[in-house]
Amino acid sequence: MLALDQLTKVWVIRSHSLPLYIIRNFFRIIHSENTGIAFSIPIPQIILIPLIMLIIIFGLNALRKEMNLSHPIAFTSIAMILAGALGNLLDRLRLGYVIDFIAIGKFPVFNVADAGITVGIMILMICYSRLKKTR
Repeated sequence: MLALDQLTKVWVIRSHSLPLYIIRNFFRIIHSENTGIAFSIPIPQIILIPLIMLIIIFGLNALRKEMNLSHPIAFTSIAMILAGALGNLLDRLRLGYVIDFIAIGKFPVFNVADAGITVGIMILMICYSRLKKTR
């Protein structure tokens, strides 16, 4: 997932044929530079990068206490979340912003990393009862 995220972002940066309309006025590929957090909410980079690291550390610690992380579903979900977080963090460290490019309707523009984070969290939520540690 990390490789796919980074490769698609390189393609977007180098592409001269954007915007690319997949479904006219609904689904398109564009080049957007997001300096904020989720849904482009503005936060200074000096605060944002340490905040992301703290969320990852505390989030993983909470999951470790609550769920059986050796289960393949949990492992895959966490791998998707971490790969997405790392992909966006690499953009922030390298470029000072995150490259977003998937535009669907009025929804905020996102990227492969964002999709991985979202799907990973959704899988954990849906499978919570199956993954919860018994005490």
